[in-house]
Amino acid sequence: MIGTKRFCNISSAMLLLGLLSVPAFAQNVSLDTEGASGLVYGEGHSFFVTAPKGWVLDTHSGVDQGLVAVFYPKGSTWATSEATMYVNTRDKVEGTGLLDAFIDSDIARFKVEVPGVKISEGTSLKTKDGKTALVRNFTGGGSGNFETVAYLEESKVFVMIVLSARQLSARDRVLPGFRSLVNSYSFATDNVVLPQNGKPSAR
Repeated sequence: MIGTKRFCNISSAMLLLGLLSVPAFAQNVSLDTEGASGLVYGEGHSFFVTAPKGWVLDTHSGVDQGLVAVFYPKGSTWATSEATMYVNTRDKVEGTGLLDAFIDSDIARFKVEVPGVKISEGTSLKTKDGKTALVRNFTGGGSGNFETVAYLEESKVFVMIVLSARQLSARDRVLPGFRSLVNSYSFATDNVVLPQNGKPSAR
């Protein structure tokens, strides 16, 4: 995701899909680390994800946008790639309900903000630790992006793994990478002690 303009194009989607609280930190991975695994952690959650073959895990480029773990095909950048992926979380709060209710509330808000958007149910995916991720596709409307989102529920947070593309053909082309990223997900613990200085640290 490139600069401000492109981020603004997708920001409504990210916010309305429930990305209101971000993972605090990610394992510090150098730029252009192809196939790397990272530990994403914050208050109430920590989980591992691995970049698909031919993809880069980058823990730097998305930080200004509140995203600590972003992915793009090797040879491109977060700023220029036609298709990117990222992970994010939302804290569970009293009254949030279960995963289906969380997804429904996000969809309802998204429809208000992006009239004409079409939302379809995708094929559920299994994670490395045996959980089932529920998948939704978002196309059309005025957002200018095509997204596929995998939703997961943990004890204290909801986790979202998002594929965002500028063109439908680009999204469809990288769906195997998206499935691989979701398949690599493995939750570690919800008992996380954050650094006192509030800065990321490697794990």
